[in-house]
Amino acid sequence: MTKVAIDKMKSDIDHVLQSHYSDDFKSGTAYIGSGLDFCAFKGSHAIWGSVVVKAPWKRIIQNENDPYQDTLDLLRQEGFLMEYLGKFDFPVPEFRELVQSDLIDYPLLICDYVPTDATTPKQGEVGALLDKLHCIPVPNYQLVAQEGLNWKSLLAKRIIRRLHAICAITNTSLGFLTQDDLEKSLQREGNLSNSCILHMDIRPENFRMKAGKIQALIDWGNALIGHPILEWMRVHEYGDLGKPFDNGYPISVEMAECPEVLNHICCLDTAAMLTLVFLSESPDQGLAKKWIKRTEFLIKVIEMHHR
Repeated sequence: MTKVAIDKMKSDIDHVLQSHYSDDFKSGTAYIGSGLDFCAFKGSHAIWGSVVVKAPWKRIIQNENDPYQDTLDLLRQEGFLMEYLGKFDFPVPEFRELVQSDLIDYPLLICDYVPTDATTPKQGEVGALLDKLHCIPVPNYQLVAQEGLNWKSLLAKRIIRRLHAICAITNTSLGFLTQDDLEKSLQREGNLSNSCILHMDIRPENFRMKAGKIQALIDWGNALIGHPILEWMRVHEYGDLGKPFDNGYPISVEMAECPEVLNHICCLDTAAMLTLVFLSESPDQGLAKKWIKRTEFLIKVIEMHHR
């Protein structure tokens, strides 16, 4: 987004806050960062103190990875998870309010601002955090990214959807995997009993840090209910956490004996997603080539399992 667009959004948000909260927001907000779909502004509330106002670039997200997502649903989910996880002393910002206004055509989420010094997590810190998350009871809530499916059916569906999108963009073929192939492999090899809350976007950018300790985990738009192996493989596929994750997460017998084909399918879910990010959402020719190559490799390995 351009500076002009950011300044326009800041002006609109300031107007909404002053209209909605009267004197509680006495000064304007300040832009503090953005991602592919959302941006964040810091403000000061008379009672809550320093807060973050999170806003989508547009109300409906439509791209090659996510054909249709309503940001109102995503922000409502984020607020729910902040409140729910906070009850278990899991480190998340305190949710304040979801704002809908006739003055703008997109929703706003307000939560407490958690400062960060951007230090690297201490050894085992990330793994211990995820172990705590994965032990929290699953809430009765339909998460947006779940698409109304169990995690195995979801993986099979969205991997094939994303592979088709990659082929359409690059005008190439990516093997012969079908949704039925993946579903059968996941059902046959994936006899995994444990389901839990998964964050599914564990990266340094989503940690709020203080002296190597994680103060809060933010950005819950990719959250799923599924087996920890899916989170485990995503973290390893990202490849930028390493030992801080490994050494803090107790590996169950079930996880240790997980079939390799299941690991590869979970990795393919991440590789296909990142390929599309760098092909279309945030174009980067070098990274796109890297992730296309990785996607091709994983497809070949999975296809060999089916022979």
